[in-house]
Amino acid sequence: MATAFAIAPAAPVSAQAHEHGAAEKMTAKASASMSAAGNVEEQIKKIEKERAAAVTHGDVKTLDALTSDDYTLIDRTGASWARPTP
Repeated sequence: MATAFAIAPAAPVSAQAHEHGAAEKMTAKASASMSAAGNVEEQIKKIEKERAAAVTHGDVKTLDALTSDDYTLIDRTGASWARPTP
C-alpha cells in the first residue's frame, strides 16, 4: 500500500523578514560567521606552518604538542602509521 505525503508550501519569508528587521539580523550573523571562518582558516594556516617548521627542524616537542593522541598517518602507498602510545 502506497503512502502519500503532502508538503505544505512555506510562508513567504522575505516579507516577514523585512517587517521584523530579521533580514538585517541574518546578514549580520552571516557576516560574523564568515569572519569567524576566516579566523579559523588563518589559525589552521598558522598551525600548519608551525608543524612544517617543526618537521624541517626536527622539533619533536612542538610536533608532540601539535599532534593529537589519536593521530594516524596514511602515506602515499596506503600504509597507515598510528601515533605510539606513551
